[in-house]
Amino acid sequence: MTYPTFPTDLPKPLQSGYTATRASVKKSVQGDKGPPRGILQSRMAWTTHNVSLRLTAQQHNDLQRFFIEDLDEGSSYFWMRHPVNDGAAMTDEDGEILLDEDGAVILHEQMILAQWSEAFDVGSFSARRPVFSFVVIEQPL
Repeated sequence: MTYPTFPTDLPKPLQSGYTATRASVKKSVQGDKGPPRGILQSRMAWTTHNVSLRLTAQQHNDLQRFFIEDLDEGSSYFWMRHPVNDGAAMTDEDGEILLDEDGAVILHEQMILAQWSEAFDVGSFSARRPVFSFVVIEQPL
């Protein structure tokens, strides 16, 4: 099955306000004696990303069209560049930035399979408040 790709012509997400939270894969179980213990419930966990974009009115319209038409009102999965890792400089184990043979910085590329986690809040965007925030859930692969 193929999934649509998040619009690549939109700006990179803002770093301020960005958060990512990985769901717990453990479940707490109370035995007959002693404190509760954690058992592994799953080996795969999803990650919730809180993302904000500074958009023009046209970019906001394009994003809304993507949500309504391509994602069927947010019910479909989609491919999205990782909000932080994609485009970041790659480093070696000592933290030194890696360069290719021409001396250009090697950039990290990372796509995530995501799903929109809430309704598209049209009212939260205006020319006076051009930052649009939303939450996506990264699916484990």
